[in-house]
Amino acid sequence: QVGKFFTTEQLNELRDAVGAKCGDMMFFIAGPEKIAATAMGQLRLEVARIKGLRDPKKREFVWITEFPMFEYSDTEGRYMAMHHPFTNPLPEHLDMMLGGNLKDCNAEAYDLVLNGVEIGGGSIRIHNPEVQEKVFRLLGLSEEQVKEKFGFFVDAFKYGAPPHGGLAFGLDRVVATMEGEESIRDFIAFPKNTSASSPMDQCPSEVDLQQLQDIHISVQMPKAAK
Repeated sequence: QVGKFFTTEQLNELRDAVGAKCGDMMFFIAGPEKIAATAMGQLRLEVARIKGLRDPKKREFVWITEFPMFEYSDTEGRYMAMHHPFTNPLPEHLDMMLGGNLKDCNAEAYDLVLNGVEIGGGSIRIHNPEVQEKVFRLLGLSEEQVKEKFGFFVDAFKYGAPPHGGLAFGLDRVVATMEGEESIRDFIAFPKNTSASSPMDQCPSEVDLQQLQDIHISVQMPKAAK
């Protein structure tokens, strides 16, 4: 019981903060912020499903903006780009980023959400080569790594890059959400089955040996058991 970790005064303050009344329930989840937020989000959706609070006939849209520019990776032991390394920081957060405060820096990134489901996302891109260079350095990428991974993209800055951005839709997700379906399986143009095969176009198919040689791929089949 979570109540044993709080004093009566603290519980009363929590009750008043959320406007809870007799018969209401407050949920608590403890853990790392990202895990706790994800778990609480799923719990919220499940409670809404059980209580019949979601009306599939309604079309509720919302823009989610100002996503964090970076997120810390426990696996890598460093900050990573949350969207991608070409996302522009909020103009008012540029100095913060240049000063090395990656935790509180937000980006000009956005998602379009329909009935709680992300149906599109995008961002404004960095068009200042000096800012782009700084972002690469903050992400721990060396000059050699930048050239290897993004050389063609960085070279484009030499010819001038105007402010630009975009939004990418997942059309199968849009249609499935508007139809009130949880799965997009029936709305994918070329659906794949559980074995990752696409019956409509007979994919995957055999690859000609010459094609493999052209791209320097060698296939070694396991020897049959004797």
